Amino acid sequence: MIPLAAKDLAFWRTEIKQARQKREDVSTTYGWEENLKRYGPKPVKNALGAANADVNIGADFRDVERKKAALFYDRPDVSLDVTQDREVAPAGPQQPALMLSTLIAWHQEMLNELLGPQHANVKPTVLKALFNCLCPSGVGPVSVGYQVTMKTIPTPSPVMDEMGQPMMAPTPIKETIGAALGMMPPPMPVPMMEMVDVETPIEERWFISEFSPKALLIPASFRSTDFQRASWLGKDWRKPLSQVKREYQLPNDWTAGRADDESKPYFEDQTPDVSEDDAGDPYISGVEITYRTQLRTDKEVHPDAMRQLVLVDGKDEPLVHRDSPYQDFTETGELTEDSLRGFVDRPLILRDLSDSAWIPSDCSMTAQLTKELDKFRTDSVKQRANSRRVILFDASKIDPTVKDKIENGQIGTFIPVMEGSLMQGKDAIMQEIAQPSLGRETFMAQDIIERDREQILGIGSNQSGVATKGRKTATEQSIVQRNSEARFEQERQRVLEWYLDVVAAFDTLVIRYADARIAVKILGEGRGQMWAQHKQALAGGYGYNLRVDSGKYLDVEADRRQMLQFYNQVRQDPFINPRMILKDLAEKFGYDPSEFIVEPPQPKPELKASLSVKAEDLNPALPQFALMVSLLRQGGWQISETDVQLAQQQASGVSGGMMPVSGVGPDPNAPPTGAHPGAATKAPTLNQHQADETGQRSGPPVGVM
Repeated sequence: MIPLAAKDLAFWRTEIKQARQKREDVSTTYGWEENLKRYGPKPVKNALGAANADVNIGADFRDVERKKAALFYDRPDVSLDVTQDREVAPAGPQQPALMLSTLIAWHQEMLNELLGPQHANVKPTVLKALFNCLCPSGVGPVSVGYQVTMKTIPTPSPVMDEMGQPMMAPTPIKETIGAALGMMPPPMPVPMMEMVDVETPIEERWFISEFSPKALLIPASFRSTDFQRASWLGKDWRKPLSQVKREYQLPNDWTAGRADDESKPYFEDQTPDVSEDDAGDPYISGVEITYRTQLRTDKEVHPDAMRQLVLVDGKDEPLVHRDSPYQDFTETGELTEDSLRGFVDRPLILRDLSDSAWIPSDCSMTAQLTKELDKFRTDSVKQRANSRRVILFDASKIDPTVKDKIENGQIGTFIPVMEGSLMQGKDAIMQEIAQPSLGRETFMAQDIIERDREQILGIGSNQSGVATKGRKTATEQSIVQRNSEARFEQERQRVLEWYLDVVAAFDTLVIRYADARIAVKILGEGRGQMWAQHKQALAGGYGYNLRVDSGKYLDVEADRRQMLQFYNQVRQDPFINPRMILKDLAEKFGYDPSEFIVEPPQPKPELKASLSVKAEDLNPALPQFALMVSLLRQGGWQISETDVQLAQQQASGVSGGMMPVSGVGPDPNAPPTGAHPGAATKAPTLNQHQADETGQRSGPPVGVM
């Protein structure tokens, strides 16, 4: 605990009060509660128990869920890029040298596993933060941290003397005498042991957790959405008393003031209230702040040095006031590589507003239009419900019994009236009153409002997965799609940059606190021990990136077809390793790569033969001449028919035609004389690829000029 002066405590209470008031003003101005109510369905009955006739067309629900899926469909895989490879551990007698790139590859596997559903489960957290940005508040706050649960376990420990050396237990007299007589080897010294209570971690977790925008505290004077430049950030909290004691290791008799029921750091639930005291564990409230140390000190400190302050309602003294447990400094005052830079709270913002730390959400921007659409639909329903025929009639001319039958629909074709009534005409007996109806301009106004909402959000019918009304050209559809994707991609890139920032903070705590226990669970015994031994070499040795197309929605059939085309194009390239492509291809089709990919069969050893040629073997008068020419041609020697015929003629001339010459067949490898060698291998055209995929030819339809 760092002492907190009275003037500093008064300063922080004033800062917290102003930040809460600023948040409340923004919440009221942008209608956070109203946005959340419009997202969900209207209750069947209102507060008075009467049936609720208001209609909610679900426009906010539709648009929020569509954008949420477009901005973050799935958890992307994080890749770590080595800045400069080097040797981390030298080679041993039976193992090669450990390179930094290898260690980083192990750490990448471990990081992605810790971000997955079995550990931090970051995907639901990001989706909740996105929902807060799009629907209620325009800001999605999350916190990064590490928690460990300790337990006192008696553990044997050596007894130390005054010099700090372990004390040895006395040697039994029999072993001493036996060693002196040479009857047994000298006894080994054994240290004296005692049982000591040791705090041992029994559970630890790294977390990225979302909390309500109504709990976020931003300095009232801060006017930017670059929250890492703020002097402090914080959050309100409301927890059971037992949880507070456990988290901050408080004594059992510790008490504090009860939480204020009028101010809760979360949105009110629309379901019937359930008392939080039913569990028998009273709730207390407070605030946790992380601030820059230089804010309240005159000493020269590192600009990124942080302190943690925890205040509890009903207590004058702070519960916690200490230097950030996630930071260490060198002797020269520099921040160590495994220290967390920035705040533990990292809010998500999709856009900026000049000179403001708070921005309106998508639902706030379209609130007026959405409410008007709901009112149009409600009025339309009421109009249809009240559009019953109203008929005036002369009671003196119709029998009351007949009137009841007409109202109940029981009357037949003949309606009896009093004698002489029809002489004045049927309109003198009954007259229908004209009912007002909604004109075409009313429905046109709804179309205009829908179009205004689409232009504000950048979400049209196509982007929502709904067919548009009317016919549009392919060019127009393409332009609309490109512009919509450009806007979505801009916001998506902002979400991914924020995600990488959160992952970097999370990763810093992994390197800082993870040891061989968690590493062995993920990487296995050998790699886990090596990772824990050399993990300090990881800090600052790599950068963060996301795997290409990781986290995006990809159509399964299109993805498989694209992968097959890629494999066909590069399979015969000598610079390509096909095994890696086959592994991805097998996974896309649902096969286990270890069983799908087999080692290619070993080529059969080729029979190597040598041929020795003598001059007399090429004498056409000898019987082996034809065989030698054939063997030479198979070996690649080009012996033309002209040369063979010339040699035969000369041999026949020398013998005067008395000796026969050996005949030789034609060369099978020789191209036919006078014939064209043929066209080159035809490469598949782009049009052919289109035909293979769609079954249709390219160009305009048949018969269209």
